[in-house]
Amino acid sequence: MDLAGKNYTYLGTADDVSLRYPWDVGCKQESLEDQMISAAIYEQILAINDGYIVANKNLLPALIELDRSLLGNLLHSHSAVLFSRSEPKNIAAGIENSAKKITTHKQIVENDKRWPKARKSIEKLQVSLAGTTVRWPPDKNMGAIFYKMLEQLYFDQRYKLAVPEYLQKDFDDIFLKFNHEINSNYDGARDLWENVVWRHYTQKDVNPFAMFLSKKKHYPKVKLLMQLANEAYHIAYTCALNHSLTQKDNSLSARPMTAICPAYSDLFAKDTAEFIDLKKMKIICENTIPINSGMFKKNADYKWVWKLQFNPDLSEYRSNYVSAINDFITDSKNEKQLRKARNQYLNSLLNELGDQLSLKTTVIKSAASWIPGAVLSLPLLAVDPLLSAMGGLSISLFCDRFGAKIYQKIIDVPKAKKLINKRKNEISIEKLIRGSGLINSTLNKKSVDNFLIDIKPYGES
Repeated sequence: MDLAGKNYTYLGTADDVSLRYPWDVGCKQESLEDQMISAAIYEQILAINDGYIVANKNLLPALIELDRSLLGNLLHSHSAVLFSRSEPKNIAAGIENSAKKITTHKQIVENDKRWPKARKSIEKLQVSLAGTTVRWPPDKNMGAIFYKMLEQLYFDQRYKLAVPEYLQKDFDDIFLKFNHEINSNYDGARDLWENVVWRHYTQKDVNPFAMFLSKKKHYPKVKLLMQLANEAYHIAYTCALNHSLTQKDNSLSARPMTAICPAYSDLFAKDTAEFIDLKKMKIICENTIPINSGMFKKNADYKWVWKLQFNPDLSEYRSNYVSAINDFITDSKNEKQLRKARNQYLNSLLNELGDQLSLKTTVIKSAASWIPGAVLSLPLLAVDPLLSAMGGLSISLFCDRFGAKIYQKIIDVPKAKKLINKRKNEISIEKLIRGSGLINSTLNKKSVDNFLIDIKPYGES
C-alpha cells in the first residue's frame, strides 16, 4: 500500500527501557497518546519498534483493544508502521522467545495476566500489517550503529555536552569497560552498557530491573547515564530507519521522538537556520491544532484517524495546513494564510470528531489563544514539521496549565534572558539542556549517510 506523507517519526518515547530511566517529559501514557495524536494531525507516520508495543506497559492496554484504541487505529490505518528486523510473521512468538534474554519481555509474558489477550490481538494485527512493515536495513548492523554513537561520545568528548561534570570521569571508565566487553557482532550492546553501568557503581553483577524497582542509592547516577544511552539508541535507530526509507525513495525522511541531546546535533538538519525565532514560535503556537488525549471521552474509538488518511477533503486540508506552517517559517508575511489554513483544517477535523470529544468545539477552537493562562492543558505543541522546513532543530514544547513562557521548559532561564537581549528573541540550539524537552526534528541525510558509511552488515566485523 502506498502510504500518505513523506515524514516518519521513530517513537523513541515508547521505548520500554526509557520507563526504567524516565525523563521528566514524554514517557507517560498520556504523553505517548498526545504524541500519537500530534503525529496524525501533523501528517507524520509513526515508526514503532516492534518490541516496544509489548514490552512497554503503557501500550499494553491499547494492544489488547486494538479495534478501539488509538494505537490500534494508527496501525490498522497505516498511519503508524512497525520498524522490525523481519516481516512480522509471528510477533507474539518472537516476544516469547526474547523473554529468555530481555527482562521487560519476561515480565509481560510470565507475570502479566493480560498477556493471553494481548497475544490474540497481536495475531490479528499481523494480518493487517502485511506488507507495511519497514525492515531494519540488511546492510547495517544495528548494534554497531549504537556502539558508534557511544564511541563518538567518548573519543570526540561529546559526552561533555550531555553528562554533568561530576559524572564525566565515571563515563570515561564505564566506556572503557564497555569497549573491552562488547563482542565483534555488537550483540545486545545497550543491555551490556546498562549492565556495565550498574556494575561500575555496585561492584557486582545485578538485575537492572530489580535495581530500578528498589531505587538503590546509585540509581540517580545510573539514570543519567542510561538516559544518554537511550537517546543515542533512539537516534541510532532513526538513522537506520532513514537509511531503510531512502533506499526505497530518497524523498522520504525520518526523525526521532526522544529527549533533547545536543551531543548529536550535527546529525540533524540545520542548513539554513541556527536559531529558533521566539516571535514566530508564538504565532505558530497560536495556530496549532489544540487537540490532545485528555479531550476525548473514555469510550472514544479513534476512527477519525482513518479519515485523516483516506478522506480526500480532510487529507487535503491537513496537507494545506502543514504547507502553510512551512510557508510562514520561510516568510512571516504568510501569517494570514496560516491562520486561514488552520481554521479550515480545525473546523473540518472537529466535524469529523463529532461526539468523541468531551469538550464543546467552541471551547477547543479558542484554546490556542489562551497562552498564557491556559485553562486547558496543551501537553504537546507539535511545532514540527515547521522548523525542520527551515532546517532548525524543532522542539515539541510543553505548556502547563499556568501558561509558562515558551522557553522556560527547554533552556536555562537566566541565560535565556541574556540571550534574548543579545539575539532579539532568538534562542540558540546550543543552549538547549539535555533531556529538558523532546526533540522531533528531521535528520540531515548527508550527515547520516556519512555516519553510517563504515557500518557493515551483521556478522561482518
